[in-house]
Amino acid sequence: MISFRTNGKLREALKRKAKEEKRSLSAMIEVILYQKMAEFPTAKPSDRRGYPRKKDTLPVIIRAGNGSGKVVEGGTITNISFGGVRINMPKDVAHRIVEEEGEKDFDILFTLPDEPKPVSLRCQVRNVAEAGDTLIVGATFLQPDSPSCQSVQRHLM
Repeated sequence: MISFRTNGKLREALKRKAKEEKRSLSAMIEVILYQKMAEFPTAKPSDRRGYPRKKDTLPVIIRAGNGSGKVVEGGTITNISFGGVRINMPKDVAHRIVEEEGEKDFDILFTLPDEPKPVSLRCQVRNVAEAGDTLIVGATFLQPDSPSCQSVQRHLM
């Protein structure tokens, strides 16, 4: 149910139009609203990402544990942007990385096909999702001005 106020002139015009089309006033208002809404483009869900993603398949080494290297495991980067990565890892590996003593930061090391040196970046976990026996970890880069981030930027162009 929607209630709104109008001036007398608009109310009388709506009543006349409803009577002409043999509708109730509320049905006439609903028809007008539907017609007007059809003119607007369909709203798309907002994308919170700050940068577009590029699909890639890059092997990655992950190190977690306050930079001490307590946990070192492998995974696969499935997409990358200037702001972060999505990494697929086996569940047991991912749980050790993202839940080790409450850690939410980790280091990654990988190579880009067009870069001579390996890329090393500190990341922060943003989200984790399960897909079968795999955990998908979305992470943002913590040092966007580093030379490694510049390598990522060149790769994305």
